[in-house]
Amino acid sequence: MHYFFEELYTRKYANGAPMADHIAAMLDIRYRITQAGETIPDLHIARAMILSLPKTSSWDMIKIQLFDLDSKALTSEIVSTKLQSEALVKKPVTRLSWCRRNQSGLAERARARVPSPATNATIVGRRATGPGAALAGVKATKRREREM
Repeated sequence: MHYFFEELYTRKYANGAPMADHIAAMLDIRYRITQAGETIPDLHIARAMILSLPKTSSWDMIKIQLFDLDSKALTSEIVSTKLQSEALVKKPVTRLSWCRRNQSGLAERARARVPSPATNATIVGRRATGPGAALAGVKATKRREREM
């Protein structure tokens, strides 16, 4: 029993890790505490979530905002929503994550045949066919370089 409370109050969020997994783990600890016959107020879960954040200036600002809420308004649901939205904002964009996010869009473009009026070429995925194909390939390469 005491182990669950210790785990609840000492658990730390690692920057870059999925916030949803961290919150799910915190809520699982609450579930295990209640299954063991103890009751724990939702306010304690909310505070434990806030205290589990890293000690950085950006997360400290979030902690201050959340702790400034009235204790009746501070719920685990409000805290988890705020933390998930902030984690999405703070998540670093890597080349791999960018590719994963845009993978479905690339697949759709690869299946579509889009005529390019500027070059009189047909774009199939990332390849151009027909007259003006070389010019279309150069333009597409330059456009991708500017986007990165």
